[in-house]
Amino acid sequence: GRSQAERMGYNMKTGIVMKIHDDRATVMRNDCTFLTIPAGTDWKVGETVPIKRKGIRMKVIVSIAACFFLCLSIVGMVDKLYYEQVTLISVDVNPSIEIGINRYDKVISVKSYNKEGQQLLDEIDMKNKSRVEAIKNLTEHKSFQSYVKKSKVVGVAVETKDEKQQNDVLNDFKDIGKSLPKRSAPKILSYSVDEENVKEAHSRNMTPSKYMILLDLKKEKPDLDIDAVTDENIGELYN
Repeated sequence: GRSQAERMGYNMKTGIVMKIHDDRATVMRNDCTFLTIPAGTDWKVGETVPIKRKGIRMKVIVSIAACFFLCLSIVGMVDKLYYEQVTLISVDVNPSIEIGINRYDKVISVKSYNKEGQQLLDEIDMKNKSRVEAIKNLTEHKSFQSYVKKSKVVGVAVETKDEKQQNDVLNDFKDIGKSLPKRSAPKILSYSVDEENVKEAHSRNMTPSKYMILLDLKKEKPDLDIDAVTDENIGELYN
């Protein structure tokens, strides 16, 4: 007749005990799959023991866990790529601000370098917008236009290894004064900068665009002390 285990619906087979923890054992079956089953009181690691089909397949558990951690890794990688800055844009009128752009052409950070810059950023929503939309929101905003009209000089600097994006950004600023009367149209000073320029500007607590403008002015005015005019309005300095 059938054994009690068979009458209960179990299929008796054997496996090798790989690990015992508390009252549970991890057993490798003949087909190299793993089960976690209740451990016998006298079982030892390495011995062959009877096993029943009604166990939790360790192989399935491991696969599910692996998929879970893979998904976490992918999410983490995508998150890291999203918040990795590939382009830095700095803009100076009197407000001094910086805009960080990721590889997906989205704004991931904004920073002000003076009180006017912070006020401007408080009024304009740019975070997570596309670069084109963010710059449009900035350049068409009434407060920005007011500063442009007063200063008549706009400095723009771009630091990136993406030449196309660099050209696109500089083009975005070409029509800043389009809505202003011709006599109020600003002079656009555009610069392509490298990491060293950015580092040098930041060490002086200013944007790269302002730093490049001051370097240009120093060529015309050799006695100009760049560190002494860090907080000066570029419109007044340039004009």
